Amino acid sequence: MTTNKQKPAADSNQTDAVTNSKHEIDTDDASLASLRLPQNFEQLIGGTKLIQQIPVRRPEKQWFIRTHHNPEMWFYAAILNFEEDQEAYIVDNALWQELATEVAPKVLIPSMTTHGHAFVWPIRLPAEDGRIDNWNRSALAIAEVAKKHWVRVMSNRAIGSYEALQAATLFPGPTWPDYGLDEWIRLGFRDRIIKSTDHPVVRRLRGEQ
Repeated sequence: MTTNKQKPAADSNQTDAVTNSKHEIDTDDASLASLRLPQNFEQLIGGTKLIQQIPVRRPEKQWFIRTHHNPEMWFYAAILNFEEDQEAYIVDNALWQELATEVAPKVLIPSMTTHGHAFVWPIRLPAEDGRIDNWNRSALAIAEVAKKHWVRVMSNRAIGSYEALQAATLFPGPTWPDYGLDEWIRLGFRDRIIKSTDHPVVRRLRGEQ
């Protein structure tokens, strides 16, 4: 004898819960859509990006860069590279003679990448007798070219110098921050300026505690 079992009627409360749950999901999806940032959100927000710090470094080999076209924006200074901290320090003119064995004359060049990232490119200058190694000689030459053209700075160890690759695409010109030279140097070095022999770096070089 076969018994026909009837399915229990759907619980109205359960049905309402499913319906409400679906409605909540739809509502959540709509809310997420209104909260999602568009790709051009920076343009919609507007405003001016404030630079808090500018790195002092050589350009990466895959960067296309430009150097500042105004020679008055190139800053010539005595630089002390403290290898223990891997940091560069500007040395006050009054200390050049006293720290002659520790410093090197360099030009600090405001530079930009195609992505709008600012950095200061330090390049060693020729000595008093005019001597300079091929690496820095080629870097100075490339920095001059980069005043007008986007270039990559690539090392060629076979010949012991840098080579420049000019961009095949015509990128728009760099948008320079509205900063004077003093602001570039301040943001690049901040507290890494040596003005007296009591500076902690000088004391450490002398073996003082």
